[in-house]
Amino acid sequence: MFIVAVFYGRTYLFEFAGIDDEANLQGNPLITGSVGLAEAWVRPFLHLYIPVSYSFWRALALVLGGIKPAGFHLANATLHGLNAGVVFLLLRRWQPALTRAAASVGALAFAVHPLQVESVAWVSSARDLLATFWSLIALLLYVYPDHKQRRFTLAFATVAFCLALLSKPTAVVTPLIAAVLIVRRLWQRPYRDTLLLWSLMAVAAAALSAHLQPAVENPFVVPWHQRPALVLAALGFYAQKLAWPIGLSADYGLTPVKIMRSVPLLATGTIFAIAALRSVGLRLFVIGLLPTLGFVPFFYQAISAVADRYTYIAMLGPGLLMAMWWRRGPQLHWVLTATVIVWACLSALQMDHWASRIAVARRMVATNAESWFGYFNWGSALLEQGDGEAARHYLEASIRIRPWFPDSHYNLALADVASNDLSGAEEHLRANLHFGGANASALIWLGHVLALQGKYDDADPFFRRGLSLDPTHAGGRLHFARMLRAQGRSDEALEQLDLVGPSGLTDLHYHTLRGELLLAKGEAAKAIEAYEQALVLGAHDAATYANLGVAYLRTRDYLRAEEVLQKAIARDPYKPEALHSMGLVYEATGRKDEAIAVWTTASGQGFQPAITALRRIRLTKPKGQEFRR
Repeated sequence: MFIVAVFYGRTYLFEFAGIDDEANLQGNPLITGSVGLAEAWVRPFLHLYIPVSYSFWRALALVLGGIKPAGFHLANATLHGLNAGVVFLLLRRWQPALTRAAASVGALAFAVHPLQVESVAWVSSARDLLATFWSLIALLLYVYPDHKQRRFTLAFATVAFCLALLSKPTAVVTPLIAAVLIVRRLWQRPYRDTLLLWSLMAVAAAALSAHLQPAVENPFVVPWHQRPALVLAALGFYAQKLAWPIGLSADYGLTPVKIMRSVPLLATGTIFAIAALRSVGLRLFVIGLLPTLGFVPFFYQAISAVADRYTYIAMLGPGLLMAMWWRRGPQLHWVLTATVIVWACLSALQMDHWASRIAVARRMVATNAESWFGYFNWGSALLEQGDGEAARHYLEASIRIRPWFPDSHYNLALADVASNDLSGAEEHLRANLHFGGANASALIWLGHVLALQGKYDDADPFFRRGLSLDPTHAGGRLHFARMLRAQGRSDEALEQLDLVGPSGLTDLHYHTLRGELLLAKGEAAKAIEAYEQALVLGAHDAATYANLGVAYLRTRDYLRAEEVLQKAIARDPYKPEALHSMGLVYEATGRKDEAIAVWTTASGQGFQPAITALRRIRLTKPKGQEFRR
């Protein structure tokens, strides 16, 4: 267990892979804490009801003080090490005749096969690790319970199985694995009754999962009469990768239609299925794959009908097979040991392809030139790094391969905005809405892009529709308020800011905009509060200090006004607004020469209020002095 955890420990240095990590973690209110954890147990999220996994991630984020990749990767490596340890115990309990060496080889085969790398190195796959952990605990208690407390042991096994289902519904295969492991004892009532209960629980979990993941979202659903071919072809693929784990990737591009056309995979799958009838280990491998072989459609089939992570619990079968072969004699020991070492070396190399989001995407494209998903992730990663021009190349490649994928259009629109190509951004945002349906972010961004082009009447309905879908979208409220201010609708702009939720209150732009609107409305005291809060949040730019100076000037707090205006001028010595306001402070406090000096500087930049003030003060007759003809 410790060896396995250490072996995968270098993933501690890896970044998030980007494949759903944003949605599952950073963008998941159940993990970030923006909603109560009880929500995870009440309703599904992202078409999955997996409250145990969400609770695990939430607890991990609290312990780490945030969603940090190092801690989450370390948790995955630890879970995988625990699973390897439980596999060792399960093999020993299932076959007491197995030596420690045999069970160790079996556990290591389960742990270090290259097919397992994706499940460990991809943070979001902690769901698979947790579900397998609880399934293995359930099997450990079920296979050989304490006969003195058999009922209690089987009850605990049932609780563990329930936790497995609530971690990820792919644990539905656990009853079948249990039946294979204790086939000779199924007639005994405690085992039979427990297995019946587990089967009912599995059926309920499968029905719930099918209900939450509607097949209409998957454009690659195949007819029922073709699914046996899909299952055999997928099984053939996994059999090949089990025996020859080379060229592994997160995107094989093998959609159901493509994989069914492969005669070699169909032949391999058929042979493997026949062999599984005679081998317990191969039979367990097939059973572990059942939820994702293609009998039931699932959303990822739109990208690939096969994926390494689907083999995670299935690798119990090859592990058991390796342990059984160890018993055949010393002549096989060297072969099995060498096999495990080769697998470990290949896994070490495979881990490098999961070091970062770009590394994952690069591997996708290298193994599948038509990987629109790889190009999308590559471009998205570059966009996050601020390299919009480089991102554009990969996002456009993704769209060429799959033009109807809405997220590629959305991210390309963001790249267009960054390069000030507003017409291009508008085109891609409209494409996003066309292919993906209404979503708040795209609607709000389209409103913002239209507003930047001065198309206020066109932008207004998009803002309102987007904010009706997501009333808590603080950025949308701010952009909408800015547009309303540009239209001279300050009162409506303030109403939008009043609707900003708690997350927006920590945005300095919210407070600076609020200050501007209140200042324009003549409510200087409230504007001061807004600007002071903006300063607390880090708004130390010249414009904020200049506007705050104006607010203090209007309340006749000349001392404070002079103090903040000096900070504005220190940051921008030629900012005309700050210079003009400073001149008003000097004039109000009787320092005419200083007022003339700063107004002269501002006038040199063509700032009309300063020019007017300069003319006025020069025409003012000093006390006790008369004009002479």
